[in-house]
This record gives sequence, structure tokens and C-alpha cells, in this order.
Amino acid sequence: MQVFEAILWQFLCLFPLSLQYTCCKNFRFATMVAKSIDIQTVDLPPHQEGTRQLLLEWSPSHFHVLLINNEQLRVEAIESFQGLIADAADWQVVVGQSRLLSMKQMPAWLISTGPRILPIPENLYDAARSQQEIELLMGEDGAQMLAADIISNYAMVLAWQMPEALLQVLRQHFSMLTIRHLLGQLLLQLPTHALQGELVLADETVLLVLRSHDQLLYVGSLPMLSPDDLVYRLLNICRQFEVDAQQVHWKLSGTIEEASPLYIGLERFLHHLTFLPPAFPFPAEARSHYFSHLMSAPL
Repeated sequence: MQVFEAILWQFLCLFPLSLQYTCCKNFRFATMVAKSIDIQTVDLPPHQEGTRQLLLEWSPSHFHVLLINNEQLRVEAIESFQGLIADAADWQVVVGQSRLLSMKQMPAWLISTGPRILPIPENLYDAARSQQEIELLMGEDGAQMLAADIISNYAMVLAWQMPEALLQVLRQHFSMLTIRHLLGQLLLQLPTHALQGELVLADETVLLVLRSHDQLLYVGSLPMLSPDDLVYRLLNICRQFEVDAQQVHWKLSGTIEEASPLYIGLERFLHHLTFLPPAFPFPAEARSHYFSHLMSAPL
């Protein structure tokens, strides 16, 4: 039950700051959605059953689109969009700037990296109650759709939310759409080190999984307020579980650069830092660690 004690500790100890962060987000002005990455290594092919699929990542601050070649096991094209994407109007702005999203007949995987999550023991899961608990802990944020990923190896359900209006338009756009939360996919994979931490970093949110000898210590989201604040939170979490943060093998992915203040700040206190390698090749000009966590999806 340590993992569930950890979640309780997370919200009891960090709740005031996380509530302030959530409330500030709820009242911010919507940002303009703009394409920030556009990499294409081949002419876009006509749809052929089983040969390619789209891998999508949604978070409140960005949307990634990857074209995967199933036969050659490689990434052929990447598009990334920055800005708040939460409803049909935002989605139309993205579609208007995208070539990859015109391929509606391809199978698509949607991986959420949103922060509105709640791990629950499998035998205690109740959908209506989980919806209420997430809103109680993280605040209300418009109409949210509740999803649940079963994590059988930990006898756990990961309940999570994303904007209902956006999910509806995504289901209408794609003929075949599978949705999952990234944390659920990471938890289904075995760690490669006895003491391992996984950090998925974005502009506003960090996802964290911390495991020791196959035992799950912590799973959750943290606000990205500053490098120093994130380091403090990570050290505090390790201290709660009597884990030496310098002995943890930390795997990083998402929007972080080796020369950035964030990486330098992490490196001062977390000595075993590596970028998560991709499961299969990316275009040479792509920063593959921006997207390597998405390879945890069972493509």
C-alpha cells in the first residue's frame, strides 16, 4: 500500500502549492496555438491498412503528432503545436496548420500527459467517486472526461481527466482512436534499474514515476514552477521514502536540453541522469528525447 500512502502524502503535503498552480491556470488567457516543429522525411503516403499509424500526445500546453511506419519501425514525420488546446475551436486551429492530421483513416493512439490524475487501488475504484476526488484535489477545470487505465502489475487503476469537448472532436476526427495516459503506459513497463526514476518534462507539468526493486514508490504530476522548486520537490519525495536521490537512475524525456538551467539544476543533485532513448529511429534532425516516452504505447 506504500504507493497509495505516497499519493495521500503528495496531496496533503503539496496540495496548497498545487492548488494555487491549478487555480492560476484556470484563470489564464488562452494562448495562440502555433506549430513549433515540422519534420517530414517522406512524401505523405496514401493510407494503406496496417502500414502506418499516428501517435499523438496531448497536454494542456502542447500537442505532438508522429507518423509511425509499422513495417520499418521508424518515425517518418513529426509535427508539434504549442498553446492551449482544449476544445473544438482550438482543434480546428491545429488541423488548419497540419498535414499529418489530414490522414483521418489511419489508426491513431492518443497519449495524454495531462496532470489531472489519481491512482486508486483496483478493488476500490468507482468512476463517479474518482471524478469527484480529482476535482476536489485539483480543482474544477471546465467539463472534464474521466478515463481509467488498468495497471494490472500494481493492482491499480489510474483515473485521469482531459477536456470533454476536445475528446469528442478527436473521436469524430479519427476513424480509429485509442486513448491512454502516459503514466499508465510507463507503469506497465519493467524498470531497467533497481532504483529508477522517470521524469517527463513539459513547460507547465512534470510527470514522475519512482520505483525501487520493482516496488512502486511514487506516481504523480508536479507543477513546473522553476528548476529550484522542482529539485526541492524531487529531493523531498525521495527523503519521504528514505531513498538517496543521488543513487537513483533518472530517465529524462520531454522538452529539456542538456545546456538548460533545468538540466543543470537537476544535475547538481541527481547524479545519474540520462535521456530516455527512443525505441526506434527518429529523423536525424529531431530531438528524439522530446518524444521518446511516447514509445511506451503498445504500437
